[in-house]
Amino acid sequence: MSRIEKIKEGDLVIRRKDKKPCIVLEITRYHKRNYGTTAGASTRKKCLLLFPDGKQKWVVDTALKVGFYLPGDPWFDDIR
Repeated sequence: MSRIEKIKEGDLVIRRKDKKPCIVLEITRYHKRNYGTTAGASTRKKCLLLFPDGKQKWVVDTALKVGFYLPGDPWFDDIR
């Protein structure tokens, strides 16, 4: 299982499609209301990432799990 759920500010993540490093600058709660529910919302996280070209982008945690991995993760080795 990936350790991406335990990510925190300042962590380095690697983008899978081009193996470029990104830094997590900020993590905030992302509230998405589920259709048909009146009580509570689904609480997720969104992360502000700094890319190597200097751009910053907000990424929701599900997109982070799919498109990025942590260096040294046994499932996605950055040496390949």
